[in-house]
Amino acid sequence: MAVFVISFLFNHTDNIVQIGIYNIICGLVVGLLAYLTGNWLKRGSRLLMYKIGIIATFLFMCAFVFFRDTMVNHVVLFGALYGVMMAFKSFPNNLIRAESISAQNLIKFQGYNEAMKNIVRIAAPVVLGFFLTMDSYFRTVEFLAFLALAEFIVFSQIKIAPQRAEKRFELKKVANQWRAIPILKYLDWAEFCRGATVDGALGTLITIYAAYLFKTDLNLGILGSCFYVVSIVLSFLFGRICKSHHFVKILLLSGAMSILSVLMFIIVPDMASFIFYNFCFTVAVAFVRIIEDINIIKISYLPKIAPRRVEYFAMRELILCLGRFFGYGMMILVGIFGSFLLLKYLLLGLTLFLCIMCISCAHMSQNISNKC
Repeated sequence: MAVFVISFLFNHTDNIVQIGIYNIICGLVVGLLAYLTGNWLKRGSRLLMYKIGIIATFLFMCAFVFFRDTMVNHVVLFGALYGVMMAFKSFPNNLIRAESISAQNLIKFQGYNEAMKNIVRIAAPVVLGFFLTMDSYFRTVEFLAFLALAEFIVFSQIKIAPQRAEKRFELKKVANQWRAIPILKYLDWAEFCRGATVDGALGTLITIYAAYLFKTDLNLGILGSCFYVVSIVLSFLFGRICKSHHFVKILLLSGAMSILSVLMFIIVPDMASFIFYNFCFTVAVAFVRIIEDINIIKISYLPKIAPRRVEYFAMRELILCLGRFFGYGMMILVGIFGSFLLLKYLLLGLTLFLCIMCISCAHMSQNISNKC
């Protein structure tokens, strides 16, 4: 859905400042709700909060139908709605995975989970691109609403007992206590860079460039789907044959592949070099996301972290938001004081942050015990 929204905004306004504001408002709402819902998650149902997130998804799409072409005049409203949707889905989802998956099954689960996500992403960009190209926006939202309803029905069948934590949500106190844990410093860097790149401005910039170069949303959808086919194969192979001792090599290779491809695009900024960079980025992100998510869940198993797991994931959401503020803030500055041509240098800078994320994640992988 993120690609769908960014593509729509860019095709109705070439103002990247508005796109940056939309995403900053979204990140602000996610961070605020991660803090405000902490006590509820410690004493309430994770599934209930996730279902509210599904309802928020439906409301977001209804708002899109109502405003349609005037959405560009209400980026603050839509950014807030999308932030509510993300907060109420991602926060409880992280907790559910950490509490339901054993350490032995993490690699297989995360690999297969990423592959299944990419299978959905294959059909969605093509269908969305077709509807957008044909100006059938209402049909597009009908399609997305059907997916949201199906997701709600599936999660209604899952039964997880509500948590009843003895201690209150104390984020500041816990954060001060955890400063002495070295592995969390690597996690902080990795998540900040993730917020600026994989889950932030870098992905948005690539979508903007693709929409600019390929002109129609149908071409954009077909290109993205081709890359996701590769990601599906790699994710399944990762879940099937990869072991923990492979993580460092995969991460370093992913970082090197990304930086070399973006340098090629900077030197020769044509469609072929962009396609190659987009391919390298898609493959690298598939691996980095899987390994990063595995490390995050493994750290939550540590004896010092497990009793305060809600604070742990809330802290992660806040650091992700700081990364998003940084990345989108840079994009807004380029939009105000620079030109569209300068975006490729921002693309280079953010890709360097992706490399820092790979290195930080590699340090985590080296330091996490296999017993976590």
